[in-house]
Amino acid sequence: MNGSLCYCGCADVPRDKYVERCKQRAFDHLDRGDLKSAVSSFINNMDARPDCELPHHLAELGVVLWMSKDVQGWKALIEGSSDNWATRAR
Repeated sequence: MNGSLCYCGCADVPRDKYVERCKQRAFDHLDRGDLKSAVSSFINNMDARPDCELPHHLAELGVVLWMSKDVQGWKALIEGSSDNWATRAR
């Protein structure tokens, strides 16, 4: 992990815990019925760490799900985000 590229202080948190926090923040927004904030939160928080950036195809899928207001699809995307998928997808 190259923590020197991250300026948000998130490099101090183990990657798996960071991913879980990102997922929980997004679920919190979904629980309040705020799909737009869930999408924004998840993508921006994951992309804040170089080792957690969303692969391009998942970010595109997320936009399609958001445009179609597919809450269940977003829940599945977030739930399916494991602690090692970003490194596998590169």
